[in-house]
Amino acid sequence: MSSPSFGINYGLTAGIGFPFGPLHRTEIYPGPGSSGDQSTWSKCQSAADPGAAAAGVGPYCEEGPKNEPNWANGGSYPIVFPYLGVLFGLRFKPHRNFAAHLDLGFWTTGLFFGLGLDYGV
Repeated sequence: MSSPSFGINYGLTAGIGFPFGPLHRTEIYPGPGSSGDQSTWSKCQSAADPGAAAAGVGPYCEEGPKNEPNWANGGSYPIVFPYLGVLFGLRFKPHRNFAAHLDLGFWTTGLFFGLGLDYGV
């Protein structure tokens, strides 16, 4: 039996994703005394939320919480999501039929992390 082998993986990745399930959207507005930090803002409860109007902050609230429609229904929620990315990883192959890998990378939507185990007959 040979000794375990280690490797470095790198390259480009591309794919197509198919989002499923609802995309829930909530609008927010800066409440009284809020700073630019959006984590301190208040959630809109309806169109022209009285709290936003009372704060005199302008038209932040177009509507309350809702499920965003997908492209087929006139919304901005994609049906098909293509992505591109850069991949870096480590591979450990202790046996000719088994390999494990740890991947890190950057896609068009942000960072990703992956862990995989492969077995071949």
